[in-house]
Order: sequence, then C-alpha cells, then structure tokens
Amino acid sequence: MLTLSQECQYHPDVGYVDHVVIAVPDLDAAARCWRDTAGISFQRGGRHPGGTENALAVFAGQDLYLELITVCDPASADPFTQLAGARQGPLTWAAGTDDVDRGIARLAGAGVPAGPARAGRRRCPDGSEVTWRSAIAGPPGTTAWPFLIEWPARGAARLGVAPTVAGLRVTGLTVAVPDPAAAAGVLAGALGFTRAGPDSLVVADGAVTVTLASSGEDRPGPVALTLSGQRRGSFALDGLAVSIEPERVAI
Repeated sequence: MLTLSQECQYHPDVGYVDHVVIAVPDLDAAARCWRDTAGISFQRGGRHPGGTENALAVFAGQDLYLELITVCDPASADPFTQLAGARQGPLTWAAGTDDVDRGIARLAGAGVPAGPARAGRRRCPDGSEVTWRSAIAGPPGTTAWPFLIEWPARGAARLGVAPTVAGLRVTGLTVAVPDPAAAAGVLAGALGFTRAGPDSLVVADGAVTVTLASSGEDRPGPVALTLSGQRRGSFALDGLAVSIEPERVAI
C-alpha cells in the first residue's frame, strides 16, 4: 500500500490522525482497566470549560493520543458535553491540520458542512493551560466525520502531558461511517490523506492506516484500534476493539 513518508506527515496540506475520543463514566476506573489489560497508561489532562475532564494516553514518538473523557458538570448545555454524557464508549476522532480554516473550506468544497472554527482550552492539573482551534465536520449532532483540530505546536508538549506509553505504537484505526466510499474520497481529497487505490476504503497519514467500514444500522465512529509492540493481545476496552501485534523488524 502506498503511504506518505513520515516527513510528509508534517506538510501543511496533509491531515493526520490526532486523537481518538472515548467517553467513560469514571476516568480513574477506565484508566486502570486500560493499564491492567493492555499496558496503556493514562495521565489526567485536566478540565474543559464546557464541563468535561479527561485523561490522556500519549504514545512516545507519535502525535496520536487516546483521550478518555467524562462529564464533570451534568448541568452543562455544551453540545459535546451532552453527547459525552449520553453516549459512552468511542465517540469520535480528530483529524489534525496545520490550518483549520483551510480544512473547513476544503470540506465545504467536498460537500461536507464544517465549522465554524472555535478556540478551545483546557486547564491542566498543574495550573497551566493548553489551547487549540477546532471545528466540527458534518451535520450537527453526528460523529460520522472526524472533527478538525489545529494546535499551536506539535508533539506531546502541546498536550500539557508527557508521553505515558512507551514500547507501543498505534498503526491502525477502523472507523464506521454511513458511506465508506464517500468518506475515503473526502479524507483523501479534502484533508490530504493518501489512498491505497482509487476504489480503496483505506487511507493513511504516513504513520496510521485508517480503514473505513460501513456503520449499517450502528452508530458511526471509531470501532477498532491496532497497535504494534513487543507482545500480542486482543482486548475489548470501553467499546473499542484493541489489538496489539508484534513489531515487524526489517531484515
């Protein structure tokens, strides 16, 4: 399969898998389960003004991270907070971009409504603050499309959390969508992912392969995560199918 080089992942026109959002009722309990079952450690990230708080699993050497999120203000009218309270398990995923406004325009050109861009912030446990810009893609209330996120910098430092996972690397994400062919075309044409072929439902950002599967009657969003490391295992964690495969060594 043709993929972009690691260097090309950072070109301004190329989107990438930034993170996967998983809603849970209890951050500490969920983090313990991920650590004990799959060896993936989370660290508290802090609180969002909209009424949620999170814990992050940051993979050493990767921009991609996992976000466990829970509602800390049930009375909040924030739409995402309400979604996180109503729907447990994998919610959505973020496509990173160096220019969220350009991404909004390109999605609109592909017939996918997006935006407006909004400033986001999170207060970290140590009192510091991290910021970003993001935009929802698709009709209101849907998670069939990734949302766009633009950070002021790259790497773990942008998150206010040091890497928490070493020895594992995320290589694949499977996302259920109503129309996989349309999603593959938009991710490649508007957001800069590359495709395995003109009829393929697989796109990649140079580091992570994204497989588009039909959601059928089920809800759309992330359904499976593939990692590579020094061991093997398959787990069901908060509604996400997680598999770890042995790291391939070039000879």
